[in-house]
Amino acid sequence: LAVGSGDTIGLVMLTRVFPDEASEIVAFTETCAGLGALVGPVIGGALYDLGGFATPPVTLAAMCVVATAVVVSVRLHEDTEP
Repeated sequence: LAVGSGDTIGLVMLTRVFPDEASEIVAFTETCAGLGALVGPVIGGALYDLGGFATPPVTLAAMCVVATAVVVSVRLHEDTEP
């Protein structure tokens, strides 16, 4: 239930932010979701085989921390530009 709500809200927010590119945004979002559904189990299985039960979620958490740091640094850089 929560994932379905999050997907719906995310699409609505994206189409409101980019109303002129709504069809492209929805297509890109759905393409990424489909690719994630196809590739995610393969990568998760490989990580499980390499390091055990904790490796996939720990790897995902590390990727989220890195992505957050990149987004924050880009946003801070954008805010300081004249």
